[in-house]
Parts: sequence; structure tokens; C-alpha cells
Amino acid sequence: AGGSGNVAAMRTPVPLLDLCTDYVKANLNVIDLTHCSDDLISKIIGVLVATREVSGPHLHKLLKSSSGALSTIDLRDSGHVGANDLALVAQLCPQLRSLNLDRCRQINRETLEQICRSCSGLLHLDLSRLDKTVDDSCLAFIGQHCPKLESIRLAACYNLTDKGIIEFVNALPRFQAIDVRSCGKLTDTSLLAIAQNCAQLQALVLKMVKQISDRGMAVIVNSCRRLKNLNLKQCARLTDRAFQDFECSELLKFSVAYCPQVTEKSVGIVLSVATSLETLDIQGAGMTSQAALKEAFSQMKPYHSLRKMNVFNLKKDIFNDDWAKFLSTACRQRDLQKLYIGTNLPSNVWPDVTDKTLKRYTEGSPDVMKLVLGGMAITDESVKIIAEGFPQLIQLSLWLSPQLTLSAFTHVSKLTLLEKLTLTDTKIDDASLSDIAQHCPKLSQIRLLNCDKITDASIDALAAGCPEISKLLVSGVSITDKAIETAVNLFAKIVELDISYCRLLRLPCVDIIANGRYRFGLQKLSIEGVLWLTRMDVQKLIDNLPGLTTLYCAGCDGVRGVPTIPKYDLTVYLNQGTYYKTS
Repeated sequence: AGGSGNVAAMRTPVPLLDLCTDYVKANLNVIDLTHCSDDLISKIIGVLVATREVSGPHLHKLLKSSSGALSTIDLRDSGHVGANDLALVAQLCPQLRSLNLDRCRQINRETLEQICRSCSGLLHLDLSRLDKTVDDSCLAFIGQHCPKLESIRLAACYNLTDKGIIEFVNALPRFQAIDVRSCGKLTDTSLLAIAQNCAQLQALVLKMVKQISDRGMAVIVNSCRRLKNLNLKQCARLTDRAFQDFECSELLKFSVAYCPQVTEKSVGIVLSVATSLETLDIQGAGMTSQAALKEAFSQMKPYHSLRKMNVFNLKKDIFNDDWAKFLSTACRQRDLQKLYIGTNLPSNVWPDVTDKTLKRYTEGSPDVMKLVLGGMAITDESVKIIAEGFPQLIQLSLWLSPQLTLSAFTHVSKLTLLEKLTLTDTKIDDASLSDIAQHCPKLSQIRLLNCDKITDASIDALAAGCPEISKLLVSGVSITDKAIETAVNLFAKIVELDISYCRLLRLPCVDIIANGRYRFGLQKLSIEGVLWLTRMDVQKLIDNLPGLTTLYCAGCDGVRGVPTIPKYDLTVYLNQGTYYKTS
């Protein structure tokens, strides 16, 4: 008895709210929710959404049982909840402050307007990927009826134009955050309106808004001086001229990833002004040389503390031991927690980054928790250096590392806190991966790309040692249908499965996935490059995986014609194009 008591004492206590949530979720159809707190109801809705189990009747019962004081509802990816059920939000939640409707494709304009009228106190609203509902007039309506709104996400609302943004920001002068990534019709006109009307703006996400240019961005970085997050990833028209008059001294996060005309000159200006910058993402940007980049980083103040630095996919001659030595003295490298260096492009490997370089990073940045390396001339000694220097790592990615031998992976197994592991083009085999699975029980995501010595035995080992696995990405490995059976029947938390280009798979694997024990939680499935796959096979997967939101079948030459897509929150990628259900 004493022994069992000691074991119980060592266990992490489970919060009472979590226990109540699990019980109510399991007995939702029969339990009386009349006296449940709004906090509990909100959390149950969140759990049901996360596990893809929320339905119209469930939502109806939960909202009916609330006191009317619910402040937060997250219904992202609930494409199977109908407009009539969503209308209950307007009727029963007048005090709502935060609402997430990302990809709730069945919501219509009438229901959305009803919610805005009734929930006029909304502070945060997410309407991402509702391109069939959200247009200029809809956005103007939201601005008129939600006067307290502080932040909005409109990612991939492709029909928005400058007109809608102008009317929206004119109505909300206290607005603080907007995300319009992939809204390709927006231009500098929208940026000028935002700069003129939103002096309190703190977050602006313009990722893949490819029409914006220096003219609009220059006004933003000079006028919106309280900006803390500026994401300009893949805004290819931007150049250094956009940042000549940069005045955002409070900026914490800055990304110009894959902006090929933005160089070290802009990086230097940002580092000199934004002295509290924590995240710098210049992945794939137009850095020209190591000397110029050193000059940019020399603008940093002695107290500057970058926490995340992404310099992936830059010119291969920029980073070497000399750079690592410079960086350790140019900034408080000790504060780095996330470091991304190297490349995942086979044509752009970095031969000058060696074991000695990594040794400098481990000595100068002992607190790094996420490390992504790619295409480097590192050896088994480097992996040993990483394991000894970063024992606290929760994420490790080793891209394009064919030179590593099996002994390297014995060091990976010493990283017992790992949650995410990526290994591509390596010699890892079943025995090595089994050792990692045994010693790294917290693994929740593993990506093995083109590791042809990985077989069914590795999947069995992961199932036995890593119960938290939710993303199993094993493209181009030597697994058979048996491994698929293990994945969908033993990984209870599986939400994403990638088995593309696994040449040993045969037709029965489709039935195995379609009838798997844990198929209901599967949200993303990649089965690209499987030549025998047909349209009927794709249809079977669609019909039997109710939680599926994304299905990749490109490179499957046997898929001729477009399958029937029965629900609003599913996107299917085929050779012929991208398909999803519209209204």
C-alpha cells in the first residue's frame, strides 16, 4: 500500500476542471447540464472541436445550458455544424467577447450578421477561410455593429478588396490587430487606410499579400509606431526602401521571409530601432553576404535579447564558424530559444557549417529549446554536441543529413524531453528509431522523409513507446499495410498521417485507414505518389473519415475525375487541381 501511495504522490495532479470536462464529454447525451458553469461549458465546446466531435445537437444543448454569460467560443474547423445551430450563438451568448469561426464553411451571411448584431461587445473575431461569406460589404457591416472589436483574422478571405478594409478601419479607430494573409486583392491603398486610422495597431499580418509595395509599407512602419508583430512573409515586391524610415521601436516579431529584395540593410535598421525584438525571421530573404549581415547585426544593443532566429535557406556561404563566433559576441545569444539554420533544399547545402560551428552555438546559447538544422557538413560528433549542450530540446530537425551514421542516433535518444523530431535523408534504421521511441516518450510529432531503412518495426516501436504521437509523417519509407494498421488502431491521438511515396503499400491500406479504430480523429491525410490509387479509393477515404479537413492525393495518376466532396470543411488536392465544397 505504501508503495502505491508513493507512486500516486509522484503523479502530476489533474485539474478538477479537466476531470469534469472529460466526464461531461463522455456522457454528453444523457447528462443534465443545467447547473454547469459557463467555464466548463466553454471548455467542453473547445474539447469537442479539438477532437472533431462537435455537432449541431451538441452545440445546441451546451449553449442552451449556459447562463448567457459565455465570453469565449472556439468553433474552428466545425464545418459540419449548420447555420441554424450557429445562429444559437447570437440568441444565447450576448456577452460573447471572443469568437472563432475559422473554416466554419456552413455559416452564411445572414447568420454572421445576426451574431454581430447580438454580440456587439465582441473584442476578437476569427473569420479565416470563409471566402464564400466574407466580402467587402460583410466586413463593413462588422465594423458598424461591433464597435469594440480589437482584433480580427481574415486569412484567405480571397474576395476582400481595399474598399472593405477602408470602410472597416474607418469605423474602428481603436483597432489593434488584423491578419489578412493570402488576401491577394489587397494593395497599398489598404495599408494607407490602416496607417491613417489605426494609430494603436499592434499586429499586422500580410503574409502572401503580394500586391503591396514599398509605398504602402513605408507609411505603415513610420506611422504605426506601437506595432509589436509585423509579418511580411512572401511579400515579394518589398525592397529596402520600405524600411528607410522605420520607427516601430516596440516591435517584438519581424518576418521578411522569402522577400528576395529585402537585404541586410533593412535588418540593420530594424535591429537598431526595435531594441526589444524577440523574433527575427529572414528565411529565404535577400541577404547578400556574411560581411553585410555582420554589419546589420552589429546594430544590436548590448542588452538586446533575440529569442528566435530563423536564417534557413539563405546563401550557403553566409554561415560558418566565423559567423557563429561573431554572433556570440554581437548579441545576447544566451537568450536564444529557437534557432533555425541551414537549408532543406538539396541544391543549396551549407558545407561550411561544421561540428565546430555547432559547438559555438551550444556554448553561447544553452537555453535553445527548438533547433532546426539542414544541409550541413555535420557528423555524428555534432549530434553528440547537440545532445550534451541542449538536453532541454523539445524539437530537433535534421534535414539533408546523409553523412550521419547509426551512432549519431544513439545521442538523439538522450534527448528525453523531445516532442518533435524530423529526420530526412538519413541512414536511421529500425533499431535506432526503437531506441529513440523507448527513451523519448513525449514525442508527439515525428517526420521521417526518405529514410528507406525504416520499416513496420519502427511504427510498432513508436506505438509502444510514444503514446502522445498525433502526427506521423513517414513519407518515402519502407513500410507496408501492417504499419498503417498499427497507426490507425494504436495511435489514439492521431490527427495527421503522411504515407506519401511509400512504394510497398498496397490497395488494402485504403480499407485499413477507412475502418481504423481512431480514424474519427484524423484531420490531415497525405497519400501522394501512390500510383495504384483510384478515384473510388479517394471517395472511400472521404466517406469514412468524418474529421478529415485536408486530403493530399497529388501524383496519384490512377485518380481520374473528381470525387464527391460532401462537407464544407474538406479540401482535396489532386493532379487536376484543388477542390472543396462551396455553397
